[in-house]
Order: sequence, then structure tokens, then C-alpha cells
Amino acid sequence: MGQSKKKTALLWRQKNFAKIQKYNRQHRKKNPDAITNGRRANRYKNAPYSAPTHCEACGNLLLKPCLDHCHLTGLFRGWLCRKCNSALGLAGDTPEAVQKLLVYITQAYEQIHKRVLS
Repeated sequence: MGQSKKKTALLWRQKNFAKIQKYNRQHRKKNPDAITNGRRANRYKNAPYSAPTHCEACGNLLLKPCLDHCHLTGLFRGWLCRKCNSALGLAGDTPEAVQKLLVYITQAYEQIHKRVLS
């Protein structure tokens, strides 16, 4: 979307904010389960197995399991805790990005421990 189209759309939304709110309220009233039974619920149906008791990445107890999926294909990868799922998403969801973070934290860890132990 071009810059002028974005600006035009933003101005329209600002001008019609009350109209948009009214439409959203009516839609939620007619479809109370639309959000909870929408995309999120369908993802859980596609999981090949139910959530385990512990995160498949860090091993911590899963209080609220997150279904990890590939953002390119939508395919299920595993069950993660919220921290691991967020970290993976924020890292760019690629092995290369996670590897770069691993290299960085390993080097920083070694440097700090050299200073502390010296």
C-alpha cells in the first residue's frame, strides 16, 4: 500500500471511528464465539497430538501451552511455553536467527565470566 493510500485509510478510520466501533459491537454481538472459535481453535484441531505437561524446548511446566507452528506453511511444530514461543517469534522464527543469538550469548557469557573469574 502506497504512503498516500495508508494516510487516506488512516484518516478515514479516524473520521469514522464511532461507525467502526458500532459495527464491531454489532458483529461481536451476533458472533460471540467468532474470535475464540476462529483461527486459533482451528490450529489446535490440526495438532497431531495433545499438549504435553512440559515445554518441548525448555522443559518447564506448561501452564498455558502455545501451539508452535511454521508461519510459512502453517504446519504444527510442537508445544511450547509462552516464553519460548515468544522468544522464537521475536528472533525471526528462523534457525539462522536463533543460531546468531546463540553465538552472541555464548561469546558474551564467556567474556563476562573471564572478567568475573580474573
